[in-house]
Amino acid sequence: MCGQHEEVALLASLRRNHPTLFPRLPERSRYNRRRRSLEGATGVLRRLLRRRVWAALPADRRDLCVIDSLPVPVVGFAHACGRHRGRGHAAYGYNATKKQAIYGFTLHLLATHSGLIPDFALAPANIVDGDLSAQLLEDQAHLTVLGDKAYRNAALQERLRHPCAGTRHAVDLLAPTKANARAPMPAPAAALAIMPFAHPTPARPCPRRSSA
Repeated sequence: MCGQHEEVALLASLRRNHPTLFPRLPERSRYNRRRRSLEGATGVLRRLLRRRVWAALPADRRDLCVIDSLPVPVVGFAHACGRHRGRGHAAYGYNATKKQAIYGFTLHLLATHSGLIPDFALAPANIVDGDLSAQLLEDQAHLTVLGDKAYRNAALQERLRHPCAGTRHAVDLLAPTKANARAPMPAPAAALAIMPFAHPTPARPCPRRSSA
């Protein structure tokens, strides 16, 4: 909100710049308690706004999505056993991209190529990417979703691709084949695969001429 990431800075900015809109701002501790109690209502408002923005997008800009995750560390390993906000909720995990272990959470995102986020989930870092894909995709409809190898799940892909009565599926989840998998890559995913660039042949050095 207002580009502020800390509650103290947010409240100070509202008191300084918008005193007429917020004449009776509570103290930080009371504001924090009210914000936590209203998480359900703010979630409903967020979903309604997201649906309005989604409906306003042209049809050709909302059918292609990407699903991915990023680490959200809470504290370093030296302080993981101490007292902090994530204690009891955060967990140890491994970030394969950076090849390092973390303590905290993982933010799983479903995003369109226009930048809209239809859904997201914040989970402990020990939950792998594929375990959250069903939660993010089962309420979607008529999408082509690109994911990495962690999101390859043949049973889930088949269930999403062929909708049943009373569901909103018809979602095509495309993910590359894992190195140890025997199932071939689906035809749509193979068509979207990026071919590696051919390395140019290095130029041969010119022979030196012997001086007479």
